Amino acid sequence: MEICEISLATMICINIILAVGLNMITGFCGQISLGHAAFYGIGAYCAAMVAKAGASLPVSLLMGLVMAGIVGVIVGLTSLRVREDFLAIVTMGVGFLFVGVVIATVVLTLMPEFFRFISDYKLFVYGALLFAVMRFAPEGLAGSARSLVHAIQSKGGDG
Repeated sequence: MEICEISLATMICINIILAVGLNMITGFCGQISLGHAAFYGIGAYCAAMVAKAGASLPVSLLMGLVMAGIVGVIVGLTSLRVREDFLAIVTMGVGFLFVGVVIATVVLTLMPEFFRFISDYKLFVYGALLFAVMRFAPEGLAGSARSLVHAIQSKGGDG
């Protein structure tokens, strides 16, 4: 088999596993789950990190399976009493949390390299950013709590 055929067979097998897992929760249990991609990503990331550390393929796959299972058990235990649409909201939150962690990891990894050219001027840049926040947002970036409460009450109407 050529490398493209092996890659295609691998992707087919991974998607079969994902479809069977989604069928189990949606088809047999009748629950809506939107977090399958997060658990898939957690397992894949853990397996890749273990493989990069030098472990064999079966060990890295087992570690990815265990890590995704641990996160799944934690999410499952915390949402044990949740039913119907709320389970979908919880699992969607897990998916968003995973995406947020991935984005934060990429940003924290790449930003120092991206801004390396201003490393000699970082105190000047920090001072300029602090001045800009104090000048244009004196109540902070989120605003004051009083203005937030006023905005909520004004949009609520007469009730």
